[in-house]
This record gives sequence, structure tokens and C-alpha cells, in this order.
Amino acid sequence: MPRRPLTTTMLGALLLLSACTSAPVAEEGEPSSTPVSTTPSVEESEPTGLGDAREGWRWESQRGLAFQVPEAWGVGFPPASDWCVEGAEVPDGTPLVVPPVSQAILEIACGPMPEEFRVAHVGVNYLPDPDVDVLAALSADAWTETEGGNVERLEAEQMEGALEGSTQEIAETYVRYTRKVGPLILAVNMPPSSDDEDLAREILSTVRPVDVSAEGCPTVAQPGPSGPPIGQTHDVEVAICQYRVPEQSGSEAGEADSGLGIVLGAETLEGQAAQKWLDAFRAAGEGTGPNSEACGGDDDETEFVQVRAGQSVAHVTYDGCTRNGITDSEVTKQLTVENCGPLFGKDRVRMMMADSSVADVCMGMQ
Repeated sequence: MPRRPLTTTMLGALLLLSACTSAPVAEEGEPSSTPVSTTPSVEESEPTGLGDAREGWRWESQRGLAFQVPEAWGVGFPPASDWCVEGAEVPDGTPLVVPPVSQAILEIACGPMPEEFRVAHVGVNYLPDPDVDVLAALSADAWTETEGGNVERLEAEQMEGALEGSTQEIAETYVRYTRKVGPLILAVNMPPSSDDEDLAREILSTVRPVDVSAEGCPTVAQPGPSGPPIGQTHDVEVAICQYRVPEQSGSEAGEADSGLGIVLGAETLEGQAAQKWLDAFRAAGEGTGPNSEACGGDDDETEFVQVRAGQSVAHVTYDGCTRNGITDSEVTKQLTVENCGPLFGKDRVRMMMADSSVADVCMGMQ
């Protein structure tokens, strides 16, 4: 069975959504060893200068930006162009932080979306400029000193025609507040009926470039394990860091052969949940898997996860054909429901590309 995308790209220039496409089928790649990373450990990767969020607010980190939102805001996707699908419910109005990962959108003609389906949402995306090398910008020592631009406001547009209502058109029916920081843009989208300009500007005023996320994930990371074996650690906090490897210069901006990844989503496991994951890693069988000889495509990683605990960094491969597993500096363990499921069991880290055999294991807890 071909390796395929599980979901579709969510964010466009201003949090626009795109349609689902299938991955091209290519010849199966040869197994290769996972490189050893020089990425800093969790203890060396503490967020600098963030400090505590204001009372009643929390920090969020996406790609290379950190920003604050009210604690009451959730994490998820606002209704898209398939808002009329059978069983869809009117949102409860909770504003959302949109993770920079993916969402499946059905290609159906719902038409203009009713106002009650719109919810305020915020997220970070790359600027649509093919000449900008985002990877180089985020890797630069001076990235954290980059100053943000002025807040820009775009008025909501009206849709016309009963069958109109593409994802892009729906996004443009929001009042949009944006602020650029280097090659990135933070966008706050407000429904016209409940446009809160003061809140949007307050959120945008908190944005700052970071080289480490609030969870302790480096903004740019070299794939591979580092530090002591993670199986020997007993830390009570584990950071889950998901990275996307740029496909070509200018797309997510960076050279395709650099191997470096830009952070997408980040989560943490604490206390008993962290210990349970470490136990599941130790209990898993050695070697790679699940793998698929019928998997179409090469074994070049387009995305990967790092699990970081103390000085230890383990590398998780899940979008390949022949070398899926969790590798620390000592051993590679097979993916299981118990050690892979928790990595994708929260809102900000989501599996976007995998063979069905891997998806069945890693999403078996959901």
C-alpha cells in the first residue's frame, strides 16, 4: 500500500486551507542509519526571555514564534469549506489556536458559510515569498533579535453566489489582523459579527521570535538521537517535538538536502504520563517496524519527531517504508501503540504522512 498523506495542509498565507492530495509513488528506498544529532538537549534548550504569561493567558509556540492567548482559547481547526457535511455541529464559539499541521477537508460545495460557524482563530504561517529562505532565517543567531512589523488589518469580504464558498473565500470573510516577523506571519482572524480589535492587537503585541519553543523544542533541529540513552532516564517531563523537513528552496524555504527540520508542533508529557511513555519505550522490541515492503516512495523523511527528556534526545521515524522506529543513542525500538500513540494523542502534534501499518499503531489510542 502506498505511503500517503493522512491529512491536508491547513494554513495558507492567512490561515487558508487546501485540498487533499495523494503522495507520488516512487521506488522503495534503501534502509539507512539515523544520523546522530547535535541538537541541544532539553536542559540546554530552555526558552529564553519568555517569562510568565500575563494573568489568565498562556504561551503558545509555532514554527519560530511565541505568542500569548487567553487561557480559555482552545486548540483546533475552525470550520472549513466542508462545514455542511452530515453530522457537522455548530461550534460553541470557543476561539482557537490553529496548529500548523494538517486537517482533512472534503471537496464538497457547501456554499457560503453561516455566521454561526465562524470562530476567532490565530496561527503562524510562512510568508508566501519563494525567494525567502526561511530555514536560513530561523537558523541565524540573530533570529531572536528580529523585530516585528506593524499590525495590519484586512476587512472581511462578502461572498456572492449560492455555490461559492471555497476555503480561501471563507478565510477572507473574517476580519484579519496580521503581524510580520521576518519570514513568518502571525494572523488573528475575527468573525465580523464579533470583531474584537483590542483583543487581536493585544495578542499580536505579545509575539516574539524564539529559538526554543515554550515546551523546550528547538525551532530548527538536526534529525537523529543525541545525549545519553533515553531508556536510562527517569525524568518526569518529556517534550514531544514535531519537525517538517523543507522540500525545496523557497517552499518551506531551505535546501532539500540540508536535513534540518523546522518545528511544527510541540507537546509535553509530565509525571505519570511521562514515566508510562519511558516504560513503553523500554518494553518495545528492538529493531525497526512496522515496515511495509509494499510501501511506495523513498525513505527520505519529510517529517520526524524528537522525544526529549533531560539530556537525552530520541529520534522517531514514522513516515518511511523500511526504518520506522524510535532510536536513541544506544538502540532502535519498534513503534507500538504504547510508545507511539501518546506522541500523537494531543492537539499540537499530528501524524500527516505514514503508511497504513504505522498509522494503525500510532493512532490506535485515538
